[in-house]
Amino acid sequence: MSDYLIFQNYHLIGPVALIALLLLVVFVLKERVFDRKNKILRMLIAICAVLSLALIALKPSKKISTAALKTIILTNGYNERHLDSIKKANDFVNLLHYNKGHSFFSKSNDPRSVIILGHGIKPYDFWQLLGIRTEYIGGIIPAGISKLLYDKNNVVDNDFVIQGLYENARKGHKLILEGPGNVGLDSVQLESIENQSFKLTYPLKSAGKYVFGLLEKDSLGEIISRNPIPVNVNAPKALKILIVNSFPTFESKYLKNYLISLGHQLTVRSQLSKDKFKYEYFNLERRAAPSFNQESLKKYDLLIIDISSLNRLSRNASRALKSSIQKEGLGMFIQPNEQFYRSFNGLAPFKFTYDGRKETRIENFARTSLEKYPYGFNNEFKLEPVLESGSGILTSYKRLGNGRIGSTVLQNTFQLLLNGKSNIYKHIWANSIKTISKKEISSSSWETPGFLAYKDEPFEFQLRTNIMAPVVTNNEGVIIPLKRDRNIISLWTGTTYPREIGWNQLRIKQDSTAILDYFVTDSLKWASLQAYEKIRSNRYNFSEETFAENKENELKKPINPLWFFFIFLISIGYLWLEPKL
Repeated sequence: MSDYLIFQNYHLIGPVALIALLLLVVFVLKERVFDRKNKILRMLIAICAVLSLALIALKPSKKISTAALKTIILTNGYNERHLDSIKKANDFVNLLHYNKGHSFFSKSNDPRSVIILGHGIKPYDFWQLLGIRTEYIGGIIPAGISKLLYDKNNVVDNDFVIQGLYENARKGHKLILEGPGNVGLDSVQLESIENQSFKLTYPLKSAGKYVFGLLEKDSLGEIISRNPIPVNVNAPKALKILIVNSFPTFESKYLKNYLISLGHQLTVRSQLSKDKFKYEYFNLERRAAPSFNQESLKKYDLLIIDISSLNRLSRNASRALKSSIQKEGLGMFIQPNEQFYRSFNGLAPFKFTYDGRKETRIENFARTSLEKYPYGFNNEFKLEPVLESGSGILTSYKRLGNGRIGSTVLQNTFQLLLNGKSNIYKHIWANSIKTISKKEISSSSWETPGFLAYKDEPFEFQLRTNIMAPVVTNNEGVIIPLKRDRNIISLWTGTTYPREIGWNQLRIKQDSTAILDYFVTDSLKWASLQAYEKIRSNRYNFSEETFAENKENELKKPINPLWFFFIFLISIGYLWLEPKL
């Protein structure tokens, strides 16, 4: 530890020194002109008086330089033992209790070194520690959900799937998925293990904005927590689908009926003989027979074609089909047969391995056996699964330019409908059609970091749009300031502070269809999830490597000016009183 003096008004050192020197000259000449006793003593006292005035003007401070000086920010979940050990190892410790959104330090107590204990500070408060050597130690690891994943924008007839990770679970506790009206929909039992993954599902039956709940109960049935899970369920888009078969099959017949029931516009071409075809139209007016050229295929979102018909396409038709997939984003689903897995077609970019299994089961429908071909997809690069089982991938696709080509190893799925297993049939085909069909390219799209926002806290969003100067407003019509990305001119970022709990909206003034629906809840909800998110962000932001250098810290302690004032009064008093005595 080392101490030294500094002057707060160091910029006045020149003028103050000049004035002090002139005063000293006046006092010295005065004493030399008058023949008085104690001349030397009076000169020394005069010097003390002038120096006292100069120090009052310069405001000296004592600067303590020490490696032990630290400021500790205490956040929720801090460990008392960590705090005690830091206090013992450091001579000077300044304790602060974290209050989110408020200033940590004033200009007079801005520290050089900070230790954060507990779950950490919110990311929107990181800016307050810029330029300050900061170390994050952490605290008590909370029990609860640390990760949660689900699709916050879903479609009717899809499964609402919630996956997550529960840390430090207690045996006997239970997680329950609740629907509107607090109706239990699905549940999972927790075990006494450090990390437990969980999955909850529920089939979505109608469109709308819903707030499901994730309820945790203990072994006695007492409610520990209830947290909201918002989801925006959209009605399925009416797709334009072309079905091409070399001959009518039961699989195509039941698939056709299912697609018609969803309101999709179907054109079905079935081959009756070598040059004779049958055309059917559903949910649309009869039109000219479709041909395999790029202009005709441009009208469709999805082509469902059996492998026999695909193999019989002419070279020009194959070229037009490939171009439609690459450039227009057409989706193609190939209906297989036994020869499909042993032959090659340039438009069927899949590789298979014989596995001998003719039956399989999928998760959430484990009691239902599915019929399949005795082959499995090779899990190769660019292969993206749609439906999986414990034995491997059942339905998958590959991207080709803007479009997708998919297929399956399942067969005779229509038997599920005949056996009264309509739920699993819908699960298989709804996911396949949604994933593989043409994707709608919107002029504007939104991205948010989480699945909900918290009241009175910043909610950040990204907007991608072709509009040159978009104007975004909130529920109250207030314009939200936007910042354009330096490199991507179509990418904008903004921050809003929602004040109302429930569903909120952001809109673009120039595009009435571009709406972001997001849900706002109280900051007391999802306490464990918030804690883990803070822990991860604090560990990443305040890494040990960033602050490995052990710099000294300094403390400025101003010297009380009253001391110099008393010295000045005593000196002047002596110079005034001594001649009179």
